[in-house]
Amino acid sequence: MSGGLDDGSAGLYAIKARGGIAIVQDPNEAFTPNMPQNALNMVDVDFCLPVRQIAEVLVQLANGKATDVTESPNGENAMEDQATVERPTSEPPGDQIPLACPECNGPIYEVKEGNLARFECFVGHAFSPESLSEQHSEALERALWTAMRTLKERTVLHKKMIERKRNKGEQELRNRLEESIHTAENDLKLLREILDRI
Repeated sequence: MSGGLDDGSAGLYAIKARGGIAIVQDPNEAFTPNMPQNALNMVDVDFCLPVRQIAEVLVQLANGKATDVTESPNGENAMEDQATVERPTSEPPGDQIPLACPECNGPIYEVKEGNLARFECFVGHAFSPESLSEQHSEALERALWTAMRTLKERTVLHKKMIERKRNKGEQELRNRLEESIHTAENDLKLLREILDRI
């Protein structure tokens, strides 16, 4: 595995827990070493190799000639019982945490597998700790942009209402609209400052 973040660690853990063999690119030669390094930190890998050697080891494994391969104890599945299409479950996947899924806003659960923690919702969105933080930041940014758009629309609407011919006795409404425009413009400035900090 090669790349950024730490998502691959959960998948590699699942492979190892089911008796598979884990081969990880040497982080020292990886363009983005985060993912292989996270895998090495979280999973007991069988091989950590430069890319040019991985193909040869795969051929050896396919022919049953590779050495230094650690087998999982008794070849048993160490993974917790998970839902599948054939075997659905209504049980939560883990312990609920006080966050909403950044993809669907449903409840999110922490699932622990050995030393590895990941997060999952009922729909099936799954995150590593790093990717959950990144997705949460993106969801926050989307929410702030939506708030900015709504505030802009509010100022446009209220300006149009002020410009139209008013009925008698609507001065109080005009005052409220002007105050609303002023407040929305101040809120827009504040939101821009927050977005600049994210």
